[in-house]
Amino acid sequence: ALLFLNRRVRVIGYRLARAMGKLRSATQLERLQPLLKKFIGILEMEGLPSASQEPRPRISLDRSSIWLGMTSLLEFLEGPAFEEGILEPYPIFVDTVLNHISGDSPEFSLAVNCLKELFKTLGCKLWLRSTLSPSVMRNTLLGQCFHTRAEKIHKAIFDLFQPLLQSLEALRDGEHEKQRRHFLYFLLHQVPVSSNFSVLARRIGHKIALLIVLRGYKMNPPCPPFECAHMWGPSLVSS
Repeated sequence: ALLFLNRRVRVIGYRLARAMGKLRSATQLERLQPLLKKFIGILEMEGLPSASQEPRPRISLDRSSIWLGMTSLLEFLEGPAFEEGILEPYPIFVDTVLNHISGDSPEFSLAVNCLKELFKTLGCKLWLRSTLSPSVMRNTLLGQCFHTRAEKIHKAIFDLFQPLLQSLEALRDGEHEKQRRHFLYFLLHQVPVSSNFSVLARRIGHKIALLIVLRGYKMNPPCPPFECAHMWGPSLVSS
């Protein structure tokens, strides 16, 4: 519960959670269920509960703190604990995170970080829980990149590309190769020529593109060496 409070308290909660280790089963989340139900409900709504709904709040509710708390909590959950303790009782959670990424939510970057942890925890299972396809999510993320000039948001989105692609590897349905080509084209051919991105964002884009290419050789089975090499080869070599 300390993970959902202000920064100073959250740091203490993070240290305690790290000392305790990851939670492996849903039973270890039982005491947190009332809070999880309340907080996930708040994230699902457009705004915080009104004063009439919360006549005597024990703590000051803050959506940013809730996002940070959920993201931190995910770091300490094994896959089974997350699936049985959060996804089964709150099946709307994944789409709630995605909805904050597809809109102009003020907590956009926090939702992106939460989604990154979802990819790490669930992997390909995320796509079985989501109503959005990989292509829709890709278009949403790239659209947000062109919607803002904020370097911080660009970096947060770029950092999401690798875990997103890795979550598609196990599906073996062609989606990984398809999305990989789109991301490489975006990072190497659109970002460098767009005035929407800073010099630092362009450098980060090249770095992420290189990591995506390297990951292709480490996959099992690896991507063919010639897979869209005409797209990334000249750009990476010249940079």
